[in-house]
Amino acid sequence: TYTVNGKPFTTKASHIFRARPDGTGIEPVLTGGMDNPVSVAFSPEGERFLAGTFFEPQIPGHRDGIIHAIYGGVYGKPHPDVLAPFKRTGELMPVMTHLGAAAPASIVSYRSKVLGDDFQNNLFVANFNLHNVTRHILEPDGATFKTKDSVFLSCEGDPDFHPTHVLEDADGSLLVIDTGGWYKLCCPTSQLYKPDVLGAIYRIKKVGAKKIEDSRGLKIDWAKAQPDELTKYLDDERTYVIERAIHQLAKLKDASVPALREILKTSASKDARRNAVWALTRIDTQKARIAVCDVFPADANVRINPKDSVITAAFHSISLWRDVGAVWGDHPDRQNLWTVTALSTASGSKNLAMRRIVAELWGRVGHMQNDFAVRNLMEMIDGGEDRVLEHSIIYALIEVNDPNTTAELMKNNPRDMAKRIALIALDQMDNGNLKPEQVAPFLLSTNAALKEAA
Repeated sequence: TYTVNGKPFTTKASHIFRARPDGTGIEPVLTGGMDNPVSVAFSPEGERFLAGTFFEPQIPGHRDGIIHAIYGGVYGKPHPDVLAPFKRTGELMPVMTHLGAAAPASIVSYRSKVLGDDFQNNLFVANFNLHNVTRHILEPDGATFKTKDSVFLSCEGDPDFHPTHVLEDADGSLLVIDTGGWYKLCCPTSQLYKPDVLGAIYRIKKVGAKKIEDSRGLKIDWAKAQPDELTKYLDDERTYVIERAIHQLAKLKDASVPALREILKTSASKDARRNAVWALTRIDTQKARIAVCDVFPADANVRINPKDSVITAAFHSISLWRDVGAVWGDHPDRQNLWTVTALSTASGSKNLAMRRIVAELWGRVGHMQNDFAVRNLMEMIDGGEDRVLEHSIIYALIEVNDPNTTAELMKNNPRDMAKRIALIALDQMDNGNLKPEQVAPFLLSTNAALKEAA
């Protein structure tokens, strides 16, 4: 049992939780019936990926896998008693990558270019049962991703090689932790207790790779470095130096904001601007919230690039903080300059991932002007079928919790998909008050999905 937003939260399910460093503001990001959700990896834009076991044990060859951890999603395994208390937007959310009976024990997003440009931002997973480490190249797939999968390291000939962790070291090499043969519990590949079979830590390096000097930035006087100096490291080739620069800038709080705003306004480096957003996100002040809005054009008629990773990070930041001032123009030195542009991009762009991210944002801030938020969410509905985008729109409608506008649009919208989305949202929202007479007409629908939802 946890306290979430001041209310008791009791669960038997698996979750990703997030909270502020002091432990306040805890909230579940997703829910699942899966076993062993072992670790989370983040893309540079702020997307989450989770490795775990028993997502789909009922399907041969599936079982374990990697999921794109979508906000508000409910994932397998099918476990009615465990999952019943949670808001549902339809069927269980899809698994991004199926691994079989792999027992994945760790996942990392590789940030460096040391192994090669094509390795940057790949996912690596340590698979206990399969005696290997797999590589997964992310490719956009509608509102989510799919992966191109391969075996990166294999020791299948040794039944006592059990990789349990893979991580990126400061020099761009990969470290693989092997527990050896001591473990005996439940996994079919570890049925004999072998305490004499020792584990090891292995380092994987690229032959001929460029040596990175001072890979951890130990020669930098971090304690004395001022914000203008720290921002120079935001697009450094050394990933550990970038992380420490972000940490130090956040530690200096409002003293860092002017330098970070300058990066957002003038830097030609996408990496520096995106990392400036993440540094601002770690600063818990009004000035930092306002500064994130510098990402967006001051002219509402200038359309933003829906594939811009800096824009994506800013949307995630605003959503994370539930920053109503950014959306509704309440920040002191920012008028409502970018909302029209953002909504235009979300409703008109073919980039479904951007629509999903903005839908999440509306769900987290839309209660301030719920009628406006609901109408914009309904405009985001695409003509095709995309389970992840549909989920994010429905979940946002549930969070906004405006049954009157949702019911009005369900009744008057000519599109069957829009009626279905509104119907599910009304069924799940706290104040939906759905009446039989609202549902019954859809039982005669010629649209199979709408009829099934009814």
